[in-house]
Amino acid sequence: MISRTPYGTGNIVIAYTKGASSYEIILTKHDWAIPDGTRGSVVIRFGYRPPWKIATIASGRKLRGEIPMQNIDVFMSGFQAAGRIDVTFTAGNEPPWEFATGGGGIIEPDFAKCIFAQNPRKPPPPTQPY
Repeated sequence: MISRTPYGTGNIVIAYTKGASSYEIILTKHDWAIPDGTRGSVVIRFGYRPPWKIATIASGRKLRGEIPMQNIDVFMSGFQAAGRIDVTFTAGNEPPWEFATGGGGIIEPDFAKCIFAQNPRKPPPPTQPY
């Protein structure tokens, strides 16, 4: 899933690779020149929900971070309910980004179904009275 900033200068990609243990969050901008391996963080917020602070590693024009799979339900719930995604950079001088998501959860449920179909959850073990 890809979205652009309102001015078309930056992109956010939320990706899942079959079998992965996390979502990949990729932020790109054509005029960034970040030294490879630079570590940092961004804060992503879905509407008025609590923020997600995500550790990142950079290379050139990209920042990459991860959302662990065990947090997928909370992450997707916020994503589906929000009318926008706000991204704040915790270092440097990049101003905050805002992405419109449509707010109606139109694409997000299909995105989640695709991920769950490729990575089915294992049922919990049965409970025991002893």
